[in-house]
Amino acid sequence: MKSFLPLFFTLFSLTVAFGQDFSGHYTGTYNGDNVNMTIESAGPGHWSGLITDSQQEYKVTASNQGSNLTGTATCESLGISFDLTGQLKGNTLDVKMNFLGVEMLVLFTKAGKTAPATAAARSSAMPELPAGARHDPALVGKWMHQENYNSGVGMDGYYSNNTYLAFNADGTLSDYGGETMMGSNTGSGQSSNAGMGVIPGVKWYSDKNSLYLVANEKGKTETVRLGRYYIENGALLITADNGTKVLYCEK
Repeated sequence: MKSFLPLFFTLFSLTVAFGQDFSGHYTGTYNGDNVNMTIESAGPGHWSGLITDSQQEYKVTASNQGSNLTGTATCESLGISFDLTGQLKGNTLDVKMNFLGVEMLVLFTKAGKTAPATAAARSSAMPELPAGARHDPALVGKWMHQENYNSGVGMDGYYSNNTYLAFNADGTLSDYGGETMMGSNTGSGQSSNAGMGVIPGVKWYSDKNSLYLVANEKGKTETVRLGRYYIENGALLITADNGTKVLYCEK
């Protein structure tokens, strides 16, 4: 339900000597792009491996304490290293990647296991909207959200991520994926994906400049108020109740 308001990909795993064996092959996704991770033991409490997506390859070195993992992933072609942390929960591995202060989370599942059902998988049927719910024509269309970050010191590193979504006239939402660019003064690279199209189990509606999402979640229909919205000169600003602001541009 929150997945279309930005993210990224990553890695990880653990050892028999510390009570757990995390060696093996893992799969995950980031913005619709398949991400694979292979980990093997490099000695008690230490691990090495490889992460690959459709564009790049990352060498992994890590160590663990119990179910918690820390290490780095290095893309040699770009000359970039990422700080990584992970936590094993059954057959899934929650992994966070930190690049220049930007934190990104990916859920990996060990191959041969059955992944926990996502909210969309549990129920992809479109929810019913409240009686009289309307769809502001000004919101209908395709929008882009952009995130940019640079180190600010000699342009040592940068990160840029564009994501695209559409508010459809029938109340559905469409995910059009996006593109990610990152690099340093020693190299750069980028990846992109086409998105998943109409997001299953989720609809939107508007009411007096407030934006709402309605979703089938764990067998129940839940409504979330995203916040107040304001549109001017092709820009959409959504302000959540806690004051967080997200800006989209008409695409």
